[in-house]
Amino acid sequence: MNLTALLLVAAAVTAVWSLFATRLTHWRVAPALVLAIAGAATAQVSRVELSTALALPTTERIVEMVLALLLFVDATEVKGGMLGHDRRGALKLLLIGLPLSIVAATAFGAFLFPGVGLAVLVVLACAVMPTDLSANGSLFRNRVVPRRVSRLLNVESGYNDGIMAPIFVCALVLIEHTSGEREFWDAVGEGVYSTAIAIGIGGAIGFGAAFAANRALALSLTSTRALGITVIMVALLAYGGAVLLEGNGFVAAFVCGITYRAARTVQELGGSELEFVEDVTLLCNVVMWFGFGLLIDYLLDLGWAGWPVVIFALGAISVLRAGPVMLALSGHFYTRREKTLIAFLGPRGTASIVFGLLAWIKIPDYLLDEASLALLAVTWTVVLSLLVYSIAAITLGRQHNRTGADVEH
Repeated sequence: MNLTALLLVAAAVTAVWSLFATRLTHWRVAPALVLAIAGAATAQVSRVELSTALALPTTERIVEMVLALLLFVDATEVKGGMLGHDRRGALKLLLIGLPLSIVAATAFGAFLFPGVGLAVLVVLACAVMPTDLSANGSLFRNRVVPRRVSRLLNVESGYNDGIMAPIFVCALVLIEHTSGEREFWDAVGEGVYSTAIAIGIGGAIGFGAAFAANRALALSLTSTRALGITVIMVALLAYGGAVLLEGNGFVAAFVCGITYRAARTVQELGGSELEFVEDVTLLCNVVMWFGFGLLIDYLLDLGWAGWPVVIFALGAISVLRAGPVMLALSGHFYTRREKTLIAFLGPRGTASIVFGLLAWIKIPDYLLDEASLALLAVTWTVVLSLLVYSIAAITLGRQHNRTGADVEH
């Protein structure tokens, strides 16, 4: 099957999914699960060859732009202010729980995969630890999950992949500079420089765009609906501008989103202004999950990777996150049950898929085994997460149906 035919199949699957979206939501079936299964089935029938497509520079750029857009949207979607309704809890998760989970995943990886370099292990940890509530949204729309728990998890999901992006990129740079101490510090300097450029570019574009939007709205020159197009272009401009200046495009898009949200003061940011961006993001997610299904079939042809990879994936979606989160929230005002929910409700999604694909693409050819390990571990993590949290959503949904209707989050 050629690329055109594959795109047509993806379009048809997406159209069919959209026709049954409400029913699937009622059944608590994650759209991501349906689309991934459809992608895997398509790959089985068509025997599509992905090795060539994955190696194309165009694929790398598309994957990067999708991640940049997701980071921008995540930064603008958090409700209740910059850090939501529980700032202290959000800071504990992001500044204590998240770093500890990266350290735990790196250490666990070193134990399971002896001989793999530290930089590769950090790349792997950054890929498997960010949470994504959109993959299992119905899991959080019932009374079994308290509202303040879902709010806090939404803030964490909005920011954790953006915080991990510079660490991920710096680790990728370090992988290519491991021959000596001088090259190591050159790589560190390159990472710091690219992050600094990204912060400057993202902040400037985000502030400039917000200022222009404020003036245009104040003078009745535009509408929030029309600004939706501006918002998505701003995200891409931040990414592209940073890349042109050898900066980190992901960090630029993330910082741009935070700055734009903070500086948009004329009329509340949201509603129709973000509808277009959210629709584009939803489409990117749909296509990404269908592509993930294709990837699963491709990797199964290469082999299932062995028990160490599966054990690592199981650890990633359980104790490697739960332990650091429980430690970070110790002493906080949440009940034990709420802390347990926060610790264990951490589905993985599009960000992990994109990080895994970028690791596969960017890790040098002479480290092919390490690149394969990263992609396989990320794939197993996302697959197990999708299955576990889909089952959890259906189970909790049945409990919820016996206790009452959905509540607003």
